[in-house]
Amino acid sequence: MSPQVRIVLKRAALLAIDFVSVCLAPLYWLWGFLPSSKRVCVLAYHKTTPEASARRDEWNVHPERFKHQIALLKRMGFEVMSASQLVKAMDDWGSLPRRVVSITFDDGYHNNFAHAFPALKEAKMPATFFLASAYLDQEAGFPWQRELVEQRPFTRREIGAMRAEGIEFFSHSHSHADFSKMSKSEMKRDLRASVEALKPVIGGGPHAGFACPFGVWGPAADSLIQVLKEENFAWAFLGRWGLVKANSTRYDLPRLTIYGGDGTLVFLSKIIGSFEWLGIVHYAWHRIRSRAAGGD
Repeated sequence: MSPQVRIVLKRAALLAIDFVSVCLAPLYWLWGFLPSSKRVCVLAYHKTTPEASARRDEWNVHPERFKHQIALLKRMGFEVMSASQLVKAMDDWGSLPRRVVSITFDDGYHNNFAHAFPALKEAKMPATFFLASAYLDQEAGFPWQRELVEQRPFTRREIGAMRAEGIEFFSHSHSHADFSKMSKSEMKRDLRASVEALKPVIGGGPHAGFACPFGVWGPAADSLIQVLKEENFAWAFLGRWGLVKANSTRYDLPRLTIYGGDGTLVFLSKIIGSFEWLGIVHYAWHRIRSRAAGGD
């Protein structure tokens, strides 16, 4: 199958997923009024640059679209919690408001500081950033994304300015490597390097939370969870899609990625919860693939 055909098929599949989820949104909205249906959507962002060369990058949400999404959350009466606030609130799930979301960012791009942070600050919304700690202060940029000026990593000064406004930071690993291909000793080495690199920048908090690059499932996820516990991490996002519920495991909390092409209806459908069915399919698919590749 040619690359062009793969691209067309992928786009068709994504459009079908969006269509089904948007159609399900009214049912999920009505279901959300039931007391037993309380769930929280954790939004996962990556880049927020207006650069023309990033327009076709599915991981990039244009700053104007991000501002629009923030405005929608305020207009619909959503309370925004940081990831650590949400995890703490899981101890008393019944006290949570009916409409809650959490906003997170992965990697640590300068364009988040330049564009997302001002929007969050203006809206007085907290957010959680997960940093690939090996690349802080590097003007050359991330090794996988060197061609765009605004896609260099955060500087320590930028992190300090954001922390002063209540933004929190945790580990997204040190090297941004694929944890599904690591041994437990390699996982430990990477996590420890990340903690040591982040301590001078964000104080004693890097042990609390973790977001795994690329995602990890099956036996590799089981190994990583064991390592996270041994290294005194308290909670983690490992790549599972879906919404957080009262019984969600804290070491494999679900999120939903916001893509650059997500329009208003798709965004609303995600925060309402009608993409949750895809999370079940997504998780089952990756479990099957991981078992086929490595066995249990």
